[in-house]
Amino acid sequence: MKIADHEIGPAAPLFLVAEVGITAGGSVARACALVDAVAEAGAQAAKFIVTDPAQVMSRAEVPFTYETYALGATARMTRSLYGLLAETRMTRDQWRLVQAHCSTRGVVFFATTDHLAGVWLLEELDVPAYKLSAWDIAYTPLLDAMRATFKPVLVDVGTCTREELFRAIPDEHNLLFVHDPHPHEGRDWQMSRLRHFFRPDYPVGFASPGRESWCDFVALGGGACLIEKRLTLRRDEPTGHHHAISLEPDEFAAWVREIRVAEAALREDPFVGSEHAWAERKKYDRDENGRQG
Repeated sequence: MKIADHEIGPAAPLFLVAEVGITAGGSVARACALVDAVAEAGAQAAKFIVTDPAQVMSRAEVPFTYETYALGATARMTRSLYGLLAETRMTRDQWRLVQAHCSTRGVVFFATTDHLAGVWLLEELDVPAYKLSAWDIAYTPLLDAMRATFKPVLVDVGTCTREELFRAIPDEHNLLFVHDPHPHEGRDWQMSRLRHFFRPDYPVGFASPGRESWCDFVALGGGACLIEKRLTLRRDEPTGHHHAISLEPDEFAAWVREIRVAEAALREDPFVGSEHAWAERKKYDRDENGRQG
């Protein structure tokens, strides 16, 4: 599988994606600054969200509660989900500006979308891939529209049942299953899903739900070929949500460096020790009589 010019698979370099759809907040300037942070950190892609709450919500007053640092301390805030999603919208021309900036910085631009018109808009932009949200796993017309583009579709399987998965997805052509857990108070990580979906010839991915990194290293060791990590410019951003559970640019860059070190360590030959380790061993080796030589 390829996304733009990048091979995705067990033999290819780990594909790192910054999740910025919510934290861009419908602002071209903020979106471009996030793309700059992605490029400077050395990640490969920025994933946005193309949404329209009028297309997907039957009630505008549905509440959504999230964590925020905007008030000077950790707090809980409740707002209309409709209003939060509406704040992330951009026009076609605005998306073109963001996409052009991605191209300038060498960052792959693609997006999640939750409605059919979003697929049509993204096709006009000629994105190289799509993401299907966990909440849309049962909305088969949307998945069918994405698959009809013959481009890779990242499918969030973090909350789906086995029955939902195989009812919605009759075959695996050009699909990448992404485990996106939604843990509650330390439970329900279900990291073993990566082992369930992993096969040597088929890529799987992981979408990190927050700032913690232990799960990303577990996912890498479990065979993930793609990892998404949330990125924001400021964790105390006063508007929007997801900022509190996202890394800031310096933290994101440090995370990329650590992931690359871990990736390199996992690719080392398991039966060839380092020259330094071998030399150290020879200093202290014991002979068959138990004496150091």
